[in-house]
Amino acid sequence: MKQWAAGTIAFAALLASTMCAVAGTPDWIYRAIAEQTLPAADTADLPAREAAVRQFIVNNGGDVILENYLAKFAPPSDRREDYFAQPIDVKSRRLSYYYMTHSLTSVRDLILFDCTQAIKRLPHDETLHGLCALSNWDAYQFSKDRAYARAVIKIANGFIARAVDGKIEWTRTTVPAFGITRTPWISALTQSLAVSALLRAYQYTGNRKYLRAAKAAYRWLATPVSRGGVLTSDQGTWFEEYPNQNLSAKSGHVLNGDIWALFGIWDYYRVTNSRKALALFRSGVAAVKKNMSWYDLGYWNVYSKLNRVDTVIGLYMQFMVQQMYALGRITDDPYFQRLGDKWKRDQKTDALFVHNIANAYLHAQAPPAQPLAGKGPSAKANGVTGPKAGSRTSDHQTSSALASPVSR
Repeated sequence: MKQWAAGTIAFAALLASTMCAVAGTPDWIYRAIAEQTLPAADTADLPAREAAVRQFIVNNGGDVILENYLAKFAPPSDRREDYFAQPIDVKSRRLSYYYMTHSLTSVRDLILFDCTQAIKRLPHDETLHGLCALSNWDAYQFSKDRAYARAVIKIANGFIARAVDGKIEWTRTTVPAFGITRTPWISALTQSLAVSALLRAYQYTGNRKYLRAAKAAYRWLATPVSRGGVLTSDQGTWFEEYPNQNLSAKSGHVLNGDIWALFGIWDYYRVTNSRKALALFRSGVAAVKKNMSWYDLGYWNVYSKLNRVDTVIGLYMQFMVQQMYALGRITDDPYFQRLGDKWKRDQKTDALFVHNIANAYLHAQAPPAQPLAGKGPSAKANGVTGPKAGSRTSDHQTSSALASPVSR
């Protein structure tokens, strides 16, 4: 849980112990405020505790705040937003479906949007190009319609034409919160998608120009940030979705972007049989396991290592479950399967669902500033707004808004 400064905890504890309770609010809620935590989710009286916290949020923030939390943490309501770890071959030299796919039952569900129109609208969104290529590849695998394969080749040719010494550069978007303050810049997420698309274009056509381009793009995944790449080593082998341009500062260590990079590196190993790529992949997997306790709050996930309050939305949580399953199938490590099962249970089980909301509320809000009586102060008066329903924080927003919860 978040490590609060000792003085803050002491003040909150004193405040919670002296304030007047809202009618019907159990004492343990005030202890939870002081400690910024809730009892374990497997507590026998969990349903009663959840009901109490639900009412507490309404009393202090209003119905809208509770509704916003319900919307934020809800799993995808539209099946087209779901991602699945594909269970087909993930180890042979021949690349088939990508590791994360939307459906294995219909081409319509595999191609979630008109890639041609989306790319016309957002021509500089390189992550969107990669997602389009892999969605079309999966559609080709499913239908054997070569029109989808030709779409992959077209996007791969675009990567080659725009690449700068193998770098698939972002030339328009900046992300100041993660240290991206100028263009151009590269992302482990985007480089990885390009590697995976280019390798599939190579295997489909036999044209080695795609293999050469994939090797050039892969090289930056294995290059430290200090030398223009995306690799950091302060927390183990980590591939930065946002490599901080201020080299004296640490990068954000975004979890999902790191795992995307691992998929591209695994593809590269499968096709080239590079022992260095295999060692890099294994080292990256070890770093994910080593650092997972930071991202896993015990009831939900945070997005990056910048803080432990920025919990992800339910759509993203569902996506992360499937990333764990995909990693488990690639590595044969039951750790990832168990973690995916746990996160899925946290999101899908009704009893745990409200518990997650309560936890996030207690972590994100300061203790009430004055004794409460009857209904709590308004959200506006306390500066409490809660998450906006359906919101997601700045990441590769254009890509995720159109296609998938790639980043939040």
